[in-house]
Amino acid sequence: MILPDLAAILVLSDASFTEMHERQRRTAVRRLWVTALVLCPVIAGGPEAQAQATESAQTMDSPSDDDVQASRRRRRASVPAEVSTNRVLQVEFGYNGDFWSDTLDAAQAATLSLNYSATPDILIEFSHDNLAVQSPRGGSTTGGVGNAYLGVQYTVSNEDERRPSLGLSYQLTVPTGSRSAGISTGGYWHRATLLLSKDVGEVTYDANASALLNDLGAGAAVLGGVQGVLSASRVVRGRAGVQLEIEGQSRDADEPRGVFVSSALTYQASPTWQWDIGFRMGLTSSAPRAGAFVGVTRAVNVGRRPRP
Repeated sequence: MILPDLAAILVLSDASFTEMHERQRRTAVRRLWVTALVLCPVIAGGPEAQAQATESAQTMDSPSDDDVQASRRRRRASVPAEVSTNRVLQVEFGYNGDFWSDTLDAAQAATLSLNYSATPDILIEFSHDNLAVQSPRGGSTTGGVGNAYLGVQYTVSNEDERRPSLGLSYQLTVPTGSRSAGISTGGYWHRATLLLSKDVGEVTYDANASALLNDLGAGAAVLGGVQGVLSASRVVRGRAGVQLEIEGQSRDADEPRGVFVSSALTYQASPTWQWDIGFRMGLTSSAPRAGAFVGVTRAVNVGRRPRP
């Protein structure tokens, strides 16, 4: 039931949208909110399960609950250079949409992401577009399972007073999406990134520079490209934070080709829960005119006490 409900919400730009579809969409929204409210306590584990998890995680070489900090990754273009946690699993679920490009009225996806910090310096990432929907200009809307993303990040050096933190990352896009529906090209895409991060006062700056290699599949050409991202973020009041980003890339990858500026609001409901919502605007003719993203992140301490 959940996937049809998501499809009803995501397909917003279909030209054949009718009043009946609008009623179905509203019903789907209500169902998803009910589902989310039911699942949140289950994910959190309830008081007893949460107490057991806390007790089993209190070790000398594992992070305490106070050290576990949720932070969104998949829905931001920039990536911080430092992993900063050890044996923490972050589960993210989010929606991302881009609207009014040269070829598409809308490209939307509902994504599940798993990020695991195997060590304080190594992060393993997996993301999958569980549902991807595309609405071509002058064409019919298509949808289905999207692509998968596998990645690894390594912190080379941590920040000090004089220099920023330095990291390296690699991401592979696996073409699990439908090529006939236009969701995937059928080829594997690669991205290698240099990561820099620095705290200046209360503001955190992240800068990324990436090399892109896109295989278009079926014996087609392999195209190279570049990507650059600069962001600034800070806590503005209590648990609320803001982030500003500017990004640009010469090839379609996990983000569309073009130059964008985006802003986001975050809310740290607890050390292990974070919500975020944001909007972006295209600055070049090739970029989608507008975009939006929203999601929730849950951090789970998976450290275990050695048996006596």
